Amino acid sequence: MPVLQFKGKTAIECYHHTVPHHTLEFDAKLSVLRKREKPGLDGNLIIEGDNLITLKALLPTHAGRIKCIYIDPPYNTGDEGWVFNDNLTQPQFKEWIGQTVGKEGEDATRHDKWCCMMYPRLLLLKELLHDDGVLFVSIDDKELKNLWFLLEEIFGPDCFIACMIWKARQYPDARATSGVSIDHEYILAFGKKNSTRLRGGERDETKYANPDKDPRGPWMSRSILGLAPKERRPNLHFTMTDPDTKWTFDPPPETGWRYEPPTMNRRIMEKRILFPPTRNGRPREKVFLKELQTKFPGLPSIIVSPFTADGTQQIREIFGSGVFSFPKPSGLIRNLIEQSTDEDSIVLDSFAGSGTTAQAVLELNKEDGGNRRFIIVQQPYDTKVNEKEKFNICERISAERVRRVIEGYKFTGTKEEILLEEKVTMTALRRADEILKHVEVLKTDSAKKFDEIKAECDQGMVRVIGKKEVKGKTEGLGGSFTYARVDKPLFGEYRDWGNQSPPYEELATYIFYTETSQTFDRTAMNEKTGKIGEHRGTSYYLLYTPDGQEDRRLDMGWLKGLDKAEKNRNLVVYCEKIWVHRDDLEKFAQETKRKVRPMIVPFNLK
Repeated sequence: MPVLQFKGKTAIECYHHTVPHHTLEFDAKLSVLRKREKPGLDGNLIIEGDNLITLKALLPTHAGRIKCIYIDPPYNTGDEGWVFNDNLTQPQFKEWIGQTVGKEGEDATRHDKWCCMMYPRLLLLKELLHDDGVLFVSIDDKELKNLWFLLEEIFGPDCFIACMIWKARQYPDARATSGVSIDHEYILAFGKKNSTRLRGGERDETKYANPDKDPRGPWMSRSILGLAPKERRPNLHFTMTDPDTKWTFDPPPETGWRYEPPTMNRRIMEKRILFPPTRNGRPREKVFLKELQTKFPGLPSIIVSPFTADGTQQIREIFGSGVFSFPKPSGLIRNLIEQSTDEDSIVLDSFAGSGTTAQAVLELNKEDGGNRRFIIVQQPYDTKVNEKEKFNICERISAERVRRVIEGYKFTGTKEEILLEEKVTMTALRRADEILKHVEVLKTDSAKKFDEIKAECDQGMVRVIGKKEVKGKTEGLGGSFTYARVDKPLFGEYRDWGNQSPPYEELATYIFYTETSQTFDRTAMNEKTGKIGEHRGTSYYLLYTPDGQEDRRLDMGWLKGLDKAEKNRNLVVYCEKIWVHRDDLEKFAQETKRKVRPMIVPFNLK
């Protein structure tokens, strides 16, 4: 499988393993809690902090529990002002840290920085995802190809579910310098397992009726033409006879019929074939609603609504102004959550922005009575401008939005109501006059109720929309959340010890917990062999001497001398020096069926 190479990849492939575990500090004053409810990790969570550190902090309590992850990372357009802040110690990253990522043509490593930012976060998100869970990632053309490569490498190409195209822009962009209005964005969906699927779209059951009182219930008609010309499928080209009128019907030579003669005759006997009232017509067949195998047909990969403008309107309604640029509409994310969760699932968004995902969860719970929980993560400052102005996005936008949505908020602005929405089909076109008359009647009858009524035909849909300037209070959706901040590392940083190195057992404890999120069992530690424990089919080793008298290195000699009692096929080896090449490890894996991940001891040991 082709993999993406980028500057810094070798340093960040295992970086997430060395990120220290941090605790979470609860802030009861910024939380919205029910009566007698205490802040905690079991309910809805809004977490302020760097999302890489936060994801690592969630592993001990939430690994394998998240059913739906939706993220909307920086699109790397060059206009977002996002800053690379991962605390990597390698010299090649020194000039990146704390710097705003530049625009195309100005910053030669902007795509490398984006990949280095995303890679460890995607690895941690995979660990948090439920075995049947789904990851959705919004992106545009700038990083689509890089993101796709990263997801295939981390999740596996077989775990790809869909690349959905979302029509984000409602009206063409007249300012487009290329002459092309870029109206769409993408949503990539990957599962934890290759068997994961989405629920599917809603079936339009209004097409089914029972005008002839068929005992098999409501039905709709469909074509029985095939897809193959006579030279390819001669068995599908034959003459059909209406048993009542004795009229005969032949298929077009380029298609044939859908069924072979035996099947077609059986369907005629079962009165499933609808013969036309004239010789010039064409037979069709009945499809009965109750015989359909699934209630949910395939979900369209093209999402035509809602639009970015709807998300902007939501923000204006909640805050009274556009305090956040280009927010996703809650309806978009609500549909994704509905496709991938049960009524008690956990939903995670680690690039929370304005908090849309939290609102989407609350809306869906209100709609179907579910008890889904959300975890949204937002760093306090997205840009240097935010930091300079001390404008805490998580506190003042993300959490404040969720608070208002839960409790209700005063609203001043324009309310829209869809009075008519009808898909333009051939059937609808036949009754176009009737639809147009209905539109005019609606406009007349609703004139006193709305300040403005407009009719539009867009993306194959006819809509009549009423607009009205209103003042009032929007009813709250109910719910609660705990506001938390990333606090201190769970274990102290040994970098502050100067010339003193940590004892072997303490370093083993730190490494084992950082890797597995499990409590360390010192009785399983063997300092002589270097093995410090096992977890889920992986053995962990620490080759390290606290006194510094001996450099314990990972080389082919050590690998070949592995204890024969070692049964696990996956090995993680922390060492002071790595004297083995990646090619040697691949050859070793082929010969012994043992996969080794080498790691440098994560402290500056003297």
